[in-house]
Amino acid sequence: MNMTDSPKPSSWLQIMAKYTLWPMVLLISIVFVRMAILDGWSEAVVMGVLAMGCLSLCHGLEAVLPFEGRPRDRKEDRLDYLNVFMTELFAQGLFRGVIFLSGVVLGTALSRRPELGLWQAAGLDQLPWVVEFMLAMVLIDLPLYWQHRWMHTLRGLWSVHTVHHSSQRLAAISGIRNHLLSPLMTASVSLAFGALGPSVDLFVAVHAWIVVKGWLQHANIDLRTPGFDLLFPTPRLHRFHHSRDPAESARNFGILTTVWDHMPWHRFPFLGRFMAFQHATWFAPQGRLAPAGYGSDLADCGAEESALATWWRHTKHPVAVWRELPWVPRMVRSMGWPVGVVGAVLLAHRLVVVGLGPGLVAAVVAALGVAWAGALQWLHPMDSHGHASHPEQDGGWTLDLLHLGLSEGVGHAVAQAGLSLAGLWLAGMVTMDGGLVPWTLLGLDGLPLLVQLAMAMLLLDLGLYWQHRLFHEIPPLWETHQVHHAVRSYGPTRAARHHPLSPIVTTAVWMGFALLGAPVEVFAMAQAFAATNGAMQHCGADLRIGRLDAVFAGPSTHRWHHARDLHDRNFGPNLTVWDQVPWHRLPLVGSLLRIQHTTFFRGAEPGPARIGLEEPLVSSSESALVNWFHQVVNPFRPLVLGAIRWLSFPVLVGGVGMGAFVAIARSVPVPLVVLLALLGVVLVNVGLERVIPFRESWASDRAETQTDLVHLFLSGLAPHVIVAALISLGAGISGVGLASVVGNMGLWHRLGLTGLPVVAQVCLTVVLLDFCLYWHHRVMHEVPFLWPIHEVHHAPETMTGTRVLRNHPVGPLLTNLFVVVLGALGMEPTVFVAAQAISLTVGIL
Repeated sequence: MNMTDSPKPSSWLQIMAKYTLWPMVLLISIVFVRMAILDGWSEAVVMGVLAMGCLSLCHGLEAVLPFEGRPRDRKEDRLDYLNVFMTELFAQGLFRGVIFLSGVVLGTALSRRPELGLWQAAGLDQLPWVVEFMLAMVLIDLPLYWQHRWMHTLRGLWSVHTVHHSSQRLAAISGIRNHLLSPLMTASVSLAFGALGPSVDLFVAVHAWIVVKGWLQHANIDLRTPGFDLLFPTPRLHRFHHSRDPAESARNFGILTTVWDHMPWHRFPFLGRFMAFQHATWFAPQGRLAPAGYGSDLADCGAEESALATWWRHTKHPVAVWRELPWVPRMVRSMGWPVGVVGAVLLAHRLVVVGLGPGLVAAVVAALGVAWAGALQWLHPMDSHGHASHPEQDGGWTLDLLHLGLSEGVGHAVAQAGLSLAGLWLAGMVTMDGGLVPWTLLGLDGLPLLVQLAMAMLLLDLGLYWQHRLFHEIPPLWETHQVHHAVRSYGPTRAARHHPLSPIVTTAVWMGFALLGAPVEVFAMAQAFAATNGAMQHCGADLRIGRLDAVFAGPSTHRWHHARDLHDRNFGPNLTVWDQVPWHRLPLVGSLLRIQHTTFFRGAEPGPARIGLEEPLVSSSESALVNWFHQVVNPFRPLVLGAIRWLSFPVLVGGVGMGAFVAIARSVPVPLVVLLALLGVVLVNVGLERVIPFRESWASDRAETQTDLVHLFLSGLAPHVIVAALISLGAGISGVGLASVVGNMGLWHRLGLTGLPVVAQVCLTVVLLDFCLYWHHRVMHEVPFLWPIHEVHHAPETMTGTRVLRNHPVGPLLTNLFVVVLGALGMEPTVFVAAQAISLTVGIL
């Protein structure tokens, strides 16, 4: 499309608007910003109101005073609005928030302490405000000019900036189309300007100029700026900067002014030889208002591509370019880890200084640490070095998120609340009983902050080292810790793969350290180091720290800890100092340890190719939620099965006996009590067979089970109900009727047994009952004509929960004749029936 000039205006009002709107909007914006700041408005509110107002104005002017008559592209509009939310709101807020926490952005820190500001020291704050504003524009535009110029000349930076140039049309909203990293680069210049210490109104006014000028530069509005082109980057100049022709787009780099575009930088000694452009970069061809077309080497929205897909393609574009640059792998490999941990520590310190609590600080820094580790893995993955990283083999990111939210998140949320209650506010103060906290008592609070951090890391890592080592030394704890070692691929969120027990124990160590009374900033910095280091230890980036492995537990040493044959090495989570101590040689301590060697191991970098356990804990055929549940429950399976195996018998025997005693005491009929006890114990026994089978081969087939059910109802329940009625009669006789026959009292009472505790009476009755049943059982084996009756019970070749009722119908009748006779001794019905229920339970089990 040829854009040499726009149509002539149809009225004098449009002519006036074309020539006056640009300076008027900028002037009104600056006046509004300064007045609002002086009236006490916050910087965020001022910039938000200004941005929304200017965008609305530009949309209206694009409709009534368009520069081009082309129709609007709805797909490009959706892409641009998506960039508003994803880039400006998220990235700008994040990056500017980080800079704000550095204490110098917006001029607040240094302007409130004028003695520290270079701006005040140079006396620039004494100049008239307009002069001060113009001077600030020129000064801040110098780094912005070179930043913009380098983004066009350096391939790595151009891969980021080309997203902004990808639009094939100019509109107000297209000025927002930026890569996520662009705000970071701009914010770095804001940090430098804020460090000079200008007043808040001046700082915000300069940034307001950038915002408003940016909307107007990219808007499809017919604005004419003769005379202004020499000093300011007007819409006309910026249209040529967005030209599809590289010779035209490599011009007009100034953001606030065109002063630096007029400079012949290529003629400077030494500097000129490094210039890609051997000309002054100001460009305003006579007779032309716009280039022949807009765009860059990065494709815009495709015909079959959604706005979201285009945005994601643009976001990924720099990564593909950076991977081809020879210096990127070296930078990631050597600088990724130190930059990450140092940045996390500094950020945590600033967050605490501005008043955030340790829990929120830990959450923020941990999230940023995971993002940093993920970015490093994206830039330089270990796949290129022969180390496979296939997250789908480990349940994918979904399982990581479940562990992060359910295993780690909930536990650490509760833990952080506990840490706040543990006395962190007592750091450096006097405790409630008037004594000094240990940190102060040892004189550590007077040391430099970095020395305090080093001492804190040493003490904290000692506790974490032994916590980690005991999880390997003690088999039950290792069952839970296997969840973490089961991962077979690298990823920044793999550090969250823990059994819920691990955060609880880890939190106990942190709480113990918190009670030492270390300053809150030291505590937060230690947390930041641990969280960020953990994310990078488990990520798939090729990170190496060289000789620092002798002190810090970096990614390579920790990966050797995850090797399939080296689980018993490198237990230190943050430091390797305690791994180098020969604990196994210490008296007493060494004799209690299973691992009889020094646990430090420094293998080749970046670490082993095969990590995880030999037997996977994740099934690819099951969902992430099912895998998480199995990983949480399975470590307790041996403990639970052991408890069931050893406690089922006494619990069932005691429970059934107590239940029968209470039921008879509440006048429940004896036949019903016996029936419920019989059915209940049989059902429980069948369930126990499935949980803790004695022999798997004894599992019943359907025919055997049907035979058992027939015996249950015909040979088991019917005789037992009949006998239960006799038991009730016998109990009534023994308790009431027989007492009147044999005298005033029964034999049980005459022997003084009613004075014994109820438990003792039940136990004695069980012994007497078992004596009777012993002789009954022996007679059934000894007497030839009785053996055929009892042989029915011995016929099955396997033992299951229902085999106990496979009897001849005569068997239960003969058995309970002894029971009725025993009831004539005159014990209480509750005692008698409880003993019978216990005997029945033992027989079934």
